[in-house]
Formats: sequence, C-alpha cells, structure tokens
Amino acid sequence: MIDYKKAEQAKKLLAESSLDYTLAYIGEDNDAIGDVQGTVLKAADCIITIMQAVGEHVRDKYGDKAAVEMLQSITLKALGLIYSDDQEE
Repeated sequence: MIDYKKAEQAKKLLAESSLDYTLAYIGEDNDAIGDVQGTVLKAADCIITIMQAVGEHVRDKYGDKAAVEMLQSITLKALGLIYSDDQEE
C-alpha cells in the first residue's frame, strides 16, 4: 500500500536537510508531484540523470527511435507547461 504521508514527510525532511535535490512522484489523485531545492544547475543535473534513466529504459525495451521520441516529448511537455503558466498570469 502506498503511504502518501511518508512521501510528504520525505519531502519535508529533504527540505530541512538543505540538500540540493529533485523529487517527483505520482500522488493520490494520480497527478505528478514535484519539488526542487538548490541551485538551478544542480537541479538540472538531477533532471538530466532522471531523463537519462528514462531514455535508457525506453531504448532497451523499444529502441533508439522510441527513446529519442520519449525524451523530446518530455522536453516539449515541460516547455508547454512553462508557457501555459505564463499565459495564465
């Protein structure tokens, strides 16, 4: 069973630790929850590592083309979210 209270507790403990971190998980309502602490460059390094892991997993199962398409899709979705937030203001 998933304990979402522990996920929130982990987020709080990471923040208190003053570590640079990137945290993401799927919450109770099936939405992605994300939190970043630290310098932009260190956060970007975390994100790159996550994208690499996703890309390698997809490449191993479905090949190079699928991995490239997945990583491009992730990048475009992130950009879309950034610019949709700008338009709401």
